[in-house]
Amino acid sequence: MDWKQGYNRRCILTGEEPILQGDKTDQEYYGLINGPKFQYYLLEGDNVIGRATLSKRGDNFVDIQYVLIEEEFKNKGYGTRFVQMLEDEIMKDEQVTGIIIEDASYLGQTTKIATKLGYELNEHGQFIKYRPNKDKNVSL
Repeated sequence: MDWKQGYNRRCILTGEEPILQGDKTDQEYYGLINGPKFQYYLLEGDNVIGRATLSKRGDNFVDIQYVLIEEEFKNKGYGTRFVQMLEDEIMKDEQVTGIIIEDASYLGQTTKIATKLGYELNEHGQFIKYRPNKDKNVSL
């Protein structure tokens, strides 16, 4: 599936109206529909233990994507701690209503982490955690 099909599929799943490409180049269109992405690293000294990509979804949600823990650090709690650190950083922004995680991991490691940290599975197969005391009716 290419990125345009992926975007249209995401819109169908979330009930969003897709933004049309119109006369935009593919590069302009990709930037418009995917928004800015931010890369985070978990370091121990000079060693990269893990990495993750975050992106905004609309005005009120942040996606934690592509969490990867290096092989020699897996199954030692680094993934859970890294996601918790990311969550703490994201929630510093008072405008954020919630965080979304989709599990694309091998063997469901992300599902285990999301469940452990209190994320709930929504009807679209995504894990979501709302800011405490925020209105859960805000659209994605």
